[in-house]
Amino acid sequence: MSNDVNTQIKERVVDVVTNEWVLPQRDDLLEDCIEFVTEEALTTDGVVNYTFMLQAMIEFLSKQAVDTLSTRDIDDMAMAEQMGAA
Repeated sequence: MSNDVNTQIKERVVDVVTNEWVLPQRDDLLEDCIEFVTEEALTTDGVVNYTFMLQAMIEFLSKQAVDTLSTRDIDDMAMAEQMGAA
């Protein structure tokens, strides 16, 4: 019985994550996100529903973005470069 439930959860995760994915050029991240959400879903003691999966997607993407440069970072680097060149 447990294997059937796990299989259903895995299939649902693939469906939800794939349908909600908004980065079509990043299929590599899609696969990683599906893996992350699946692991979260299979290890939680709580209810695995649509909201749970979306929250897991947000957590995954937030972790991916932690080292991303912001516009402010780029502006600050440009300003430092200009000041250094002066």
